[in-house]
Amino acid sequence: MPAKNQHKGGGDGNPDPTSTPEAASTNVTSTNDGAAVDSSVPPSGETYLFHCRAAPYSKLSYAFKGIMAVLILCALRSAYQVRLLSVQIYGYLIHEFDPWFNYRAAEYMSTHGWSAFFSWFDYMSWYPLGRPVGSTTYPGLQLTAVAIHRALAAAGMPMSLNNVCVLMPAWFGAIATAT
Repeated sequence: MPAKNQHKGGGDGNPDPTSTPEAASTNVTSTNDGAAVDSSVPPSGETYLFHCRAAPYSKLSYAFKGIMAVLILCALRSAYQVRLLSVQIYGYLIHEFDPWFNYRAAEYMSTHGWSAFFSWFDYMSWYPLGRPVGSTTYPGLQLTAVAIHRALAAAGMPMSLNNVCVLMPAWFGAIATAT
């Protein structure tokens, strides 16, 4: 009848072949001065740096996942803080011309509705000619800003449309960092 738990080391279930008495006596050699030197070499694949035992893969996997989660959270926080730097310095202010037009378009959509937005001819853009905004712009940014504005108001956290438009780059920058 075969012995249970037979591994590399012996029949007692000990996986280390150097810990058996037979292996320990065979791995000791003597030098010229009579001192005994242990010449045991750990089996390949069983030890890492400094003769430390290998950690089980499942524990390494959990450690790796934990470290990655912490790094992703740090990256999210950094991405959010970088985008909010101008808000901390200058306040909730829309900078430059293109974002200002998108804010005006979102404000028009919020005030007048979806169908009026697509038939809107803006006389303040491209002066003196004007611009047919509904047929010349992609309305995704305006729709998203109005939807977030209304969702926050419905959730009991009212925020002005200006603040939503200012904070959207920080929110979506953090989301893009996470993906």
